[in-house]
Amino acid sequence: MPRRRSERRTRSGSRRIRAMSSMKNERRFMRGANALLPGRGFETQLLHAPQQAVIAFLSAVPLRPLGAEEVDIDDASGRFLAGDITAREDVPLVARSTMDGFAIASAQTPGTFRVVGVARISKPWPERLVTGEALQVPTGGVIPHGGDCVVPIEDSNAKDGTITVDRALLPRDCIAAAGEDIAAGTLVLPAGRRVGAPEISVLATLGYARVPVFQQPLFGVLSGGDELIEVRESVTPGKVRDSNRYAVAAALRAMGARVRHFPIVRDDERECARALRDALEQCDALAMSGGSSVGQLDFTPRAIASLGSPGVVVHGLRVKPGKPTVLGGAGGKPVLGLPGNPASALMILLAVGAPIVAALTGARRRESEVAFPLGAPVDKRAGWTWFLPVTLQEADGRCVAMPLPMRSSWSSLLARSAGFIVLGEDIEHVDAGTEVGVRFFREAY
Repeated sequence: MPRRRSERRTRSGSRRIRAMSSMKNERRFMRGANALLPGRGFETQLLHAPQQAVIAFLSAVPLRPLGAEEVDIDDASGRFLAGDITAREDVPLVARSTMDGFAIASAQTPGTFRVVGVARISKPWPERLVTGEALQVPTGGVIPHGGDCVVPIEDSNAKDGTITVDRALLPRDCIAAAGEDIAAGTLVLPAGRRVGAPEISVLATLGYARVPVFQQPLFGVLSGGDELIEVRESVTPGKVRDSNRYAVAAALRAMGARVRHFPIVRDDERECARALRDALEQCDALAMSGGSSVGQLDFTPRAIASLGSPGVVVHGLRVKPGKPTVLGGAGGKPVLGLPGNPASALMILLAVGAPIVAALTGARRRESEVAFPLGAPVDKRAGWTWFLPVTLQEADGRCVAMPLPMRSSWSSLLARSAGFIVLGEDIEHVDAGTEVGVRFFREAY
């Protein structure tokens, strides 16, 4: 069956690519985890596509949030709500002025009104306005009985204790009605929503001094390889600083997890297995970078298999970057084996690992993309998914997504990028000018 490229037209008439699926692809994720040929490396036809790998993994290692807890509202930022937040009362509780002005009855406009007093924002006016009366109110002040609109100060002619309104006003002019912002009983924030500054504002407004949130899973983070040294050490030929451990830890924290660092794992199979086993006993999940490929010293897959059932669920993806990815688990805890190359490790954690992390944090994930024209043509291997980093540049008066070199060994690659585009298996070529969906790193990390 020939490979196809999927295109659809946008409202502007330009083309936009999207991923396609087929029944052949649907069947592939059910194949076994062993996609290796002895002495030859990965067998391409047995590799999983990224989405299929996640489905296969979550089928073998069902995950759910660890549980709920209540935290002080000041400690809720960055956490995920463990329950729906509903309004306990109307917001505002009563009708309030949205301007500094005078509360009057709209039916009496235009006309002249006698100012009977000045209301304070913290103390509602106790008396009812009668025909021909006005009350001066501040922004946020409670509208007195008998008034149904506010004329701003600048629109009124004040003289000798009276105001004159030259035009007809309507009910609720310059007024926020009771419940106009939030009506009592309304679902305002759903479970799984991440709490940020806007959510904190709503929670405080509704009186949630204690906030129900999911417990944060603890991820153990490890890196493997005799070439690795600590960040504070000086680089010598044959040695590189362990950047992956800190980058992966930062990404996991941004995704809502807690993190515990473990020492560098040396190129020894027994040490690798022991390090993973000890870390897994202390944590809810593990993420280890390095040692996941098919070289003589790539022990991570066998070490994960030794932890217990189900062991390795997926080893190898039809993806660039990140082919030697391992997804496994033991005792209901996920173990992510990330590639050793820095760009690959972070990209796979975001594109493949994020749904797994979200299953533990309780996050409601939404893949958001912003469309940009592609700044240069791209040719790729058929049957593979590419996560292609892009930068945003101005060209011919418009902003375009410019593909970056696919150098997975570059620590700076993703820092240079604004985000990435996903080129699905059925895509072999994308013309410059085609609209592509950019997923931004800052939103994920």
